[in-house]
This record gives sequence, C-alpha cells and structure tokens, in this order.
Amino acid sequence: MSTQPGNGCPPASMPGDFPEIPNNLSWVAIPGQNASVPWMVNCCEPYPVHVVQKCWLWCEVDPDVAEGASNSVVSNGFGACMVANKRNLNESNGLMYHRGTNAAAAPRVSLLHAVVAALATSVVVAMTSVV
Repeated sequence: MSTQPGNGCPPASMPGDFPEIPNNLSWVAIPGQNASVPWMVNCCEPYPVHVVQKCWLWCEVDPDVAEGASNSVVSNGFGACMVANKRNLNESNGLMYHRGTNAAAAPRVSLLHAVVAALATSVVVAMTSVV
C-alpha cells in the first residue's frame, strides 16, 4: 500500500493530464507546491510558474520551442535546465511534457527525402541552364 506524505500529494506519480490547464498550450509539469523554486522559475522564464491541483508546478513552453522540437528534445532540454539550476531531486523528481493542440510536431526529414529534394533541384537547375 502506498502512503502519501503529510501534504496529501502522491509521492511518486503524476496524473496523466491536468484538465485545468488549457489544452492548446504546450507546458511542462513537475511535482511541487512552491511556485518560487529557482530551478522551475529560471527554466520557465519568461513564463510564470503555477501550482495545479495543489501538488504540481507547471509553466507554458515557448511556442517557438514547442513547434520546432520533438517531445523528447523539449523534455530532455527542460530537465537539463532544471539540473543546471540545482533542482533538488529529493524535493521534486519527475517531469511531464504536454504538446499543445496548436503546436506542430517537428518535421521529420529522412536522408531519402533530402536526396530526392537535392536531385529535383539539380534537375530543375540543369533544365533552366540548357534553355
């Protein structure tokens, strides 16, 4: 049986979603109750840190970052930022990233796509120089 600390927050789990946060936003959330912890404030800047369901800290992810990177890149980058800002893993461990419904996934370009594009470009250039 799992026990909860005196604050009533689950010790080692995060909910699957937060209905209180608008679905169109891209955001990150970590366990915590203090919206002024430096590792979260510094990594969320310029966006404010909020407390949701009294047990979780969350902030919006810059739309340019959310649209230009994969989910793992955003999660890993945010985690690295928090470690660099001396995140206390005894106080807060775990990270959840949600890509907003308005954020486009990072484009995936394979080597084959790049070769086809290069060949098509060279054919067009060759055709225009013959004329």
